[in-house]
Amino acid sequence: MTFRDRFFTRRVAKAITSPSAILLAGGATAIALVAAPALPVAAAFGFGAAAYAARVAAAMDRKPKPSQDLASLAEPWRSSVAEALDARERYTRACATAAAGPLQQRLVEIGRRLDDGVEESFRIARRGTALESALRELDDPDEVRTRLDQARASGLDAQIVSSL
Repeated sequence: MTFRDRFFTRRVAKAITSPSAILLAGGATAIALVAAPALPVAAAFGFGAAAYAARVAAAMDRKPKPSQDLASLAEPWRSSVAEALDARERYTRACATAAAGPLQQRLVEIGRRLDDGVEESFRIARRGTALESALRELDDPDEVRTRLDQARASGLDAQIVSSL
């Protein structure tokens, strides 16, 4: 995720226009003026601007850690995500060889969409692994049939058994 992608978000826009950020900038400027009267006014405004910038920077998303922990995935999901990661890496290397210009810019845009696709494939793989885990925890169908036959043989009401 590039700096641009992290900066142009709703969360940062709210931080830029928030009253708390504006008050923080004014407060930092006032404190600088009061605490150091010999300090030039421009420097005091610099402190206010730095406080404002820090508040906006705090609202930005951090660079995400690599979320593709392949060890947490079960097969065949793991190999599918590994193939997607490999394809993204090959594409990145191919983009690096393109000459600067409109073609390279378009390839970079496509690369961002490819990154989104890889993230989505990992999300799907995590859900697939979770579903497989849930299926393993379900009762074995043969065991359920055996218990049903035992319940029928013990003389339980047919309506109760059929509702199981």
